[in-house]
Amino acid sequence: MTEKTMNQQEACKDCYQKHNCREIYNHLGNAKGPSVTLKAVTAFLLPLTVFIVTLAAFEIFSDSTSNAGHLHILLGFLLAISAALAMVISIKVINRKLGKAK
Repeated sequence: MTEKTMNQQEACKDCYQKHNCREIYNHLGNAKGPSVTLKAVTAFLLPLTVFIVTLAAFEIFSDSTSNAGHLHILLGFLLAISAALAMVISIKVINRKLGKAK
């Protein structure tokens, strides 16, 4: 099986903006705006971290001598997903409150 690779000229041949492509990317790269790092961490990493920490805490503090394995796993999962969902909802509420304050 052979792979056909396109070089730069073939990729840009049919593009209607090939004459100002570099200018467009330079303009996008120099765009000023707020950093999205904090928003990305808040939106993705914080709920994931809350889920993992809640699940780990449940495993540490739960009675590990019980024989109800599947029920134990389901209960831990439901508790962790509830905590993560509560975190997401509280983040939305805080963002709305901060948005109205501005």
